[in-house]
Amino acid sequence: MRSEVSKIVFEDKDKTNEFLLLQDIEWDGKTLENLDLLAIIHRHGFNSIRDLCGDDLEMLYNIRNKSLKAINEKYGLRSDQIKFYFHHQPSSYHLHVHFINLQYDTPASTTLLAILLDDVINNLELNTDHYKKSTSTFTRKPGDKLMEVFRISQ
Repeated sequence: MRSEVSKIVFEDKDKTNEFLLLQDIEWDGKTLENLDLLAIIHRHGFNSIRDLCGDDLEMLYNIRNKSLKAINEKYGLRSDQIKFYFHHQPSSYHLHVHFINLQYDTPASTTLLAILLDDVINNLELNTDHYKKSTSTFTRKPGDKLMEVFRISQ
């Protein structure tokens, strides 16, 4: 079993925009066709995209640009070969961005479950409070715990 440290692809230690880019636990770390990485921000208080506002754009640009550069340097994949997105609703409530090979056909990256990082950036550029004010539609599988909690609260 590989240590967690060996799964780190890049670490940005900038005090304002700190994040860690690491291999997802599902990825073997070798097969580029199903490359699956996570950029996890260090700042607390960000559970999902609903917590983002215009003040966070610098952090989002930083994550996108430095992650794509690190992926290119380590794996030789260009930005047009990578899909990068948030889940809404996320599987864990600490803000993170998924970076996958565009060839990797995973159901969790479909438009029903994923919001592209560039779309989030664009929405916040147009309206700095977009995710605090807008309605966000999402889907969940039958029997999903979040869906059960949602139904109970209605």
